[in-house]
Amino acid sequence: MEKIAASIAQIAAEAVLRAQAEARAPLVLPAPLMAAVAAWIAAQPEPKPSPQQAVERAVAEWLSAQGFPAG
Repeated sequence: MEKIAASIAQIAAEAVLRAQAEARAPLVLPAPLMAAVAAWIAAQPEPKPSPQQAVERAVAEWLSAQGFPAG
């Protein structure tokens, strides 16, 4: 029974760590920048990315161009 409890605790701890690693910080952008993001999204083919996905993609591409691959 102790092994089962330890396994469950380990699985739960790993799930919490994964959830923390995947947590997203809220992002507030100035209106002109958000308008530019919205315009970029509108120009994309279906399925269109969400604003969060668009900003993530832009930041990842910029970081990569600066020599800091983001994933």
